[in-house]
Amino acid sequence: MKKLAMLIGLAALAGTIVPPALFMMKQMPHTTMQIVMLVSAVAWFVTAPVWMKAE
Repeated sequence: MKKLAMLIGLAALAGTIVPPALFMMKQMPHTTMQIVMLVSAVAWFVTAPVWMKAE
């Protein structure tokens, strides 16, 4: 479970970094960038506590 949360969390983190770069290069429309970033941010805040929890 922890490894899956880590994988999803890191993908979500990339989903908050990559879309603005694609938007700046005119490879992604603004509304798509916003949706991807919103979903990624929610996924990050859900999964990060699971795999960053101290044991």
